[in-house]
Amino acid sequence: MANCYVLVYFPVRARAEHIRLMLEDLMLPYKMDIIPKENWRAYREATRGTAALPFGQLPILRYGEFTLAQSGAIARFLARKYDLYGSSEKEMAMCDMVYEEVRDIFEVYDTFVLDRQRTSKEKTFYSEMSQRLDNLEKVVQSQNATYSVSDRPTFADYWLEEQLDYLLRIKPSILDGRNALQRIYHNMRSRPNIEAYLKSDRRIDKPVPVDDA
Repeated sequence: MANCYVLVYFPVRARAEHIRLMLEDLMLPYKMDIIPKENWRAYREATRGTAALPFGQLPILRYGEFTLAQSGAIARFLARKYDLYGSSEKEMAMCDMVYEEVRDIFEVYDTFVLDRQRTSKEKTFYSEMSQRLDNLEKVVQSQNATYSVSDRPTFADYWLEEQLDYLLRIKPSILDGRNALQRIYHNMRSRPNIEAYLKSDRRIDKPVPVDDA
């Protein structure tokens, strides 16, 4: 496929799916280059430190000769190019703030679900997650908007929707009483292009490579 984006990642959602949601919602031509776990070591050793894999990690976004690493950089690149970064300096700053907090939430989630001893750590995890979600609820509620920053989605909302979905998979009641977060989650998933994608066979089910997440 000529003149299309190529998103390189593992066969899980994790740090790349919010980028894919942006591409789907914008109806941009793209294809996935899925690197299976068993091929990753050889792929990394062959390409690490080159333009194909600058920092030895995924995701990677390619467009012609242009290669971009780091999920945050990729999301912001698309946001700037396709007007998903707010309409003022204040909104841009709010987008960054929400995006970075969601990334922190993902790191806490990722550490927890990949821990083989996680059952003994559930109380600590859910206590921290409850506080983080309460704080995030207050922030997005204060915006009084359809999405987390404004009445139009920004790159932060795609990441937020994904992370909320990961949390709902392990605790379906986790958004109870958090009406602003619930609203954003449902508003994002109700967008026609995203809704169609979520129902398609292109959607990868697993957030991370464990059976019960």
